[in-house]
Amino acid sequence: MAQMKNAPIRYVIAVVRFPEVTDFDTFVTEMSRGLADAYPSGKPADIPQVNVHVDDNGVQIQSEVLRVWQFRSEDFGWAVAVNKNMVALHTTSYVGHEDFLERLLDATSVALKTESGQVRMVEGAALRYLDLVVPDESDRLEDYLHERFMPAGVEVGGFELREGITQLQMAAGEGRTLRVTIARNPPSVFPPDLNSQLIQDNRWQIERPAADFLIIDTDHALPFVPPRRLDLDRLRADVFGLWKPIRDAFDTIVTEHAMEVWK
Repeated sequence: MAQMKNAPIRYVIAVVRFPEVTDFDTFVTEMSRGLADAYPSGKPADIPQVNVHVDDNGVQIQSEVLRVWQFRSEDFGWAVAVNKNMVALHTTSYVGHEDFLERLLDATSVALKTESGQVRMVEGAALRYLDLVVPDESDRLEDYLHERFMPAGVEVGGFELREGITQLQMAAGEGRTLRVTIARNPPSVFPPDLNSQLIQDNRWQIERPAADFLIIDTDHALPFVPPRRLDLDRLRADVFGLWKPIRDAFDTIVTEHAMEVWK
């Protein structure tokens, strides 16, 4: 995807999770200082969250508000989000995986080098890409994705498909999970779980196309059980390992015609 001049990538996020820090205020202050050169604009956001627990008393649903600090670049094209157990990098200005990976490692390095030393272990990493596919005027969506991946309708006389979803979830060794969702004409470009206050604060909302379109939403997660010591070189290899299947899935889903259009 990175080599294509007109690649359909509209949003990318990577998350590095670690055991919860005990002094969040100090951690945020240290992160703010360490990120100031690249991400000078800091702002807190309260993100509603629903937790579901199952125990002897049945299913327990609890609502809470998650405090997240977001530090943004001067042009608001990039941002680092920080909470008690996570550093995340997200962007709508993606130019390639190597550039993105270096930025992620830089932000994680700030967390690792804070004076309070609260981040020493890592519990997992995840990577997610959001692609917006809008065909050229002379093309159809079916020209861009192989038929077996297109959301399919039900053949009923007089009806045609308006919206649809193809969803795949695959597992591999080490607890890896790769999820691919292909949505045809969904209500919004950003899925509900991504369209948070962080996106709105950055003014990253994307106008829903008026014509037929597709969203390809691919994420790959890797848990570390048990948590291991955070090593940046090892994390680099892990995140590359997350990216490669995402790229391979994309290359499998789209057609040669699409590649030519985006090249």
